Amino acid sequence: MIRRLLVVLAALVGAWLVLCAVLFIWPSAASSPRRADAIVVLSGGLNSRLDPALALARRGVAPLLVISSAGQDPKWRKARRLCAARRIAGARVLCFEANPYSTVGEARAIARLARLHGWKHVVVVTSTFHVTRARMLIRRCYTGALSMVGTESTWWRLPEEWASETGKLLRSAARRLLMEDAIWLHRDNLNTALVATDASGAVRGERSFYPTGTVREARGFVDVRGITDQELDEATGLTHFQFREFDTRSGRWDRP
Repeated sequence: MIRRLLVVLAALVGAWLVLCAVLFIWPSAASSPRRADAIVVLSGGLNSRLDPALALARRGVAPLLVISSAGQDPKWRKARRLCAARRIAGARVLCFEANPYSTVGEARAIARLARLHGWKHVVVVTSTFHVTRARMLIRRCYTGALSMVGTESTWWRLPEEWASETGKLLRSAARRLLMEDAIWLHRDNLNTALVATDASGAVRGERSFYPTGTVREARGFVDVRGITDQELDEATGLTHFQFREFDTRSGRWDRP
């Protein structure tokens, strides 16, 4: 009996190692991505992710380097310096804070920024063991061309990272199947999302607006988009209506 259990256990461990090889060691990734609109560096790997992204920017792969959540880790000083400078040789630098601070939050931010800036092709740089899950989550939010670039990690931490990624992948897949992470948006007659509920019907967030589009009250999180489902630029406070911007505070357009 014990021998049979050991055989089963060995088989399970062997199967897991094969999956690790496919998903975390040699995932599908682009070693030399083609020209793109932006290079996005995911948070969590510090300079092991940032330095390869800088090399891609210097090669002219994209005119924009986007850094995620540089303020979350006090040790990531290089990223914060780049965010303050807003430019490197050959590219501009754009920084954002993921909300929530997770790969899910980063995926949502990438989709929001892509809609706002009209990106058609994004290169995402992250650790090789993280490529599979990051691609899966980004694909749920962003529909444009996507190139994943994997970077090396500290070798002695890889078994821990593989185990962690396995658990996160299984949890993400289970939540997707059970629709536990699904959010329903409830809109008014102008297509403005006012209430967000989860699968059980519980309210996750609600908000109301003044007639010009400024938020009157807000509780929880509803949606990144503003009035009439238009894109809200958090940096300027303007609402993007395809070919011109609207200032909800003054009720004025930026051009006739």
